[in-house]
Amino acid sequence: MHIITTYTYRLRTSLLLFISSLLVFNAHFAFAQDSNIITNRIIRQLQLYPQEKTYVHTDANHYIPSDRIWLKVYVVEALSHIPTNESRYAYVELISPNGALVSRIKLKENEGAYFGYLDIPANAKTGRYVLRSYTLPSASVENYESIQYIYIGTSKLNSVTETKGYTNLYDPAKITTPSPISFKYAGKEIIVSTTLPNDSLYMLAHCRAFPFACKPISITQPIVLDKDSIPQGIISLLLINRYGNLLGSCMLLSANDRERLRLPLIADKPIYKVGGHVHINFDEALLHKGERVDLSVSVRAEQKQDYPATTNILAHFFLSTDITKFLPHAAYFYMYPNRADSLLSHENWMRYNFSNVLKGVYQYGYIKPEQDQMLCGKVRSLLFHQPIVNAKVSIIVPSIGQATATTTDSDGTFCFKGLDLPQQTEYLINASKPNGKENIELIIHENDYPALPTKEKIGECEDTIPAIFGQTENEKDYGGVLLKNVDVVKNKTAEMSRSDAYSRLSEFSFGLKDIEEIDATCMHELLRRVPGIFVRQEKCYIRAVTTVHGEQHPAAIVVDGVFMEEEFDLDRINMMDVARVDIYKGSSTVIWGSRGGSGVISITTRQGGEAVKQVAKLNQQKVVPLGFQSPINFSRLTEASRTIWWSPTVSQPFIEFDTSARIGNYHITVEGVTNEGRLVYEECDIKCED
Repeated sequence: MHIITTYTYRLRTSLLLFISSLLVFNAHFAFAQDSNIITNRIIRQLQLYPQEKTYVHTDANHYIPSDRIWLKVYVVEALSHIPTNESRYAYVELISPNGALVSRIKLKENEGAYFGYLDIPANAKTGRYVLRSYTLPSASVENYESIQYIYIGTSKLNSVTETKGYTNLYDPAKITTPSPISFKYAGKEIIVSTTLPNDSLYMLAHCRAFPFACKPISITQPIVLDKDSIPQGIISLLLINRYGNLLGSCMLLSANDRERLRLPLIADKPIYKVGGHVHINFDEALLHKGERVDLSVSVRAEQKQDYPATTNILAHFFLSTDITKFLPHAAYFYMYPNRADSLLSHENWMRYNFSNVLKGVYQYGYIKPEQDQMLCGKVRSLLFHQPIVNAKVSIIVPSIGQATATTTDSDGTFCFKGLDLPQQTEYLINASKPNGKENIELIIHENDYPALPTKEKIGECEDTIPAIFGQTENEKDYGGVLLKNVDVVKNKTAEMSRSDAYSRLSEFSFGLKDIEEIDATCMHELLRRVPGIFVRQEKCYIRAVTTVHGEQHPAAIVVDGVFMEEEFDLDRINMMDVARVDIYKGSSTVIWGSRGGSGVISITTRQGGEAVKQVAKLNQQKVVPLGFQSPINFSRLTEASRTIWWSPTVSQPFIEFDTSARIGNYHITVEGVTNEGRLVYEECDIKCED
C-alpha cells in the first residue's frame, strides 16, 4: 500500500488544471478576447511557482518530559494533495511556548516517506508546544507555515462539553469594511451575492487556486452553488469586473468529504487478552482502481476522546495550511465549518496573489527542492577581506575516513556537494593560498532556516483553546519520570546571567548553565533558538526590525562590552569560553545607543575577551552541520508508555500488533494520503483485559 512513485509536479499540475478548467470556463468573460485567458494565467502561475505542504502525524498529541515523539511527515503538492518526494529532506522543529527552538531534525526520504522521532528534554516546561514541519520549497511561501500544537506536561486530556472562547472570538460583525461579495447557506445550497450595482461583474470561485466556477453575478442575479459538488477545503469567492480587477473576496470551509477516502478499520474481535495478538483489516472497497495509499498508524492505551485531537490530516491540509493564523485546535474548527467560516471572515487566501495573477503579473518560486547536503563557504584575506581566487579547500570526515578537495572561484567561494551523512557528523575544513600559505580566513556558510515564530504569533489564538487540560495523573500511571521544569530560553534568567544593569534589561538570555545544557557547536546554533532571530549568510537579524528607510541591518555584536565590526564572524568565538549571551530586541536597545538600533547580541566570555584571541588558525574550521536522522524501529521506552505501537509505513491491507500489560481501552488512529490526493483519517477502539 506504500507509495514509491516519484511525481513530476509541473507537468501533471498543468495538464490537470488545463483540462479541468476547460470544463468550467466559458465565453461569459466579455473583458477578454480569449475566453480561456483567466484559465491560462492561473495555469501559468502554478507552473512558475508550484508549492508544497507538509503535515506531521505523531503517535500522540500529549506527552511528558523525557518522552519520545514518534512522527511521520507527509509532503504533498499544495494544489492536489498528491504526495511528492521532489525534496529529498523534510525538517521538523519542536518549539517551546515562548517561541524558542527546543530541537530540530532533518528527515531523509525513504521510499517516498519521511519518518523519525524527537526526544523531549527532561527539563521541558509544561505547556503547549509547536511542531513546525517544512521542506525548503514549502518554507519559502511567506506567511503560510505548517504548524501543529502538542501538549507537554503532567496533565491529561479531559472531555469537555463547552468550548468557551470560540463562539464570539471571530465575529463577522466586527469587520469594519464588509466585502462586496458574501454568501449564506440555504439547506444544501450556498447563495453567493454582491452589493455592487455594476452589471458586468463575475464571481470566480477557486479552491487552493483550482478554479471550479466562474459566472456573471449582480444584485438581482445571485449565484447558487451546491455544497456537495464543490471541492473540499477552503473555498475562495472572488468578485471581479470585466477588466479582470479584483473588487472583493470572501472565504468558506467546505468539509463535504469529496476528497477524503473512507477506509474503515475492521478488528477481528472487540476484546483481547494481555499479550494477545491484534489483527485489524482495512476495508478497501472504496479505493479506486490503481489507487494506492500511504498510511501511518498509532495505537495508544487511552480512552477515545470525546473532543477531537488538536489537529488531524483533514483539518491540517483542508484548513490550517491555507490560512495565515496559527490554529491551536484546528480539528475543532474543521468539525464545525460554520465556526470556521467566522474565522475565515478575517482572512484572505494569499498563497498566490490573485489580484496580480488575473492581470498576468506572476509570483516566482526561487527555492528549488533540496536534493543533497552541501557545505559552502568563502576564503578571504585577513587584512582587507578580499576574496582569494583558486585557494585550495580540503574537507575531511574523520568518522568515515574520507577526504576531498576543491578550489575557490573568482568570488573566493567554494561548495562541497553530496555530503549525504547523518546527524552529528563532524567535518574538518582547511584552506590555503595557491602558494600553500595559510595566512587567510576561512568562512563557512551556515544553512538558512526559517525564522522562529514569536511568542505573540504562537499565542495569537490563545483564547480559542478550550480548557481541556487539567486533572493531574501520578507518574506511574502516565508512564514517565517527572522532573523539575526549567526553560531553555527564558525572559527571567538565572542570577548568574544577570550580573549587571545591561543584562537585566535584555529580552532573552542564556546563562552558563543553559549554554552547557544546550551544548551548541557554534554561536549561530545557539542564537537560532531565540524567537524572532534568523541567520542569513552568517549574519544574525532580528525579525521585524527595520530602519526608517525600510532596510534591514544585522544585529550588532558586542563582546565583553565592545562593539565588533559588521564583518565579525561569530564562529571565531569558542563556545567553551562563553559565559553568557544576552539578546536585546525591543525598546531595551536604547541603552546601546544608535549602533544598537537593529538589535544587539551581547556576549560575555569567561576570560573577559580572551575567547576571540584563542582561535589559533583562521584558515581551519571544525563544523557539525545538521545531518539527516538515521531511521530506527519503534520501541517503547518503558513498559508504562501509553504508546503501544507505532508504524510510519503500512505495506499490507491490515495492521498487526501485540497488546501490552496495560489493560483498558486502546485507541487506534490511522492517517494517510493516496496517490490521487485523497486523505485518510480513521479511528477505532478495542479493549484489553486480563
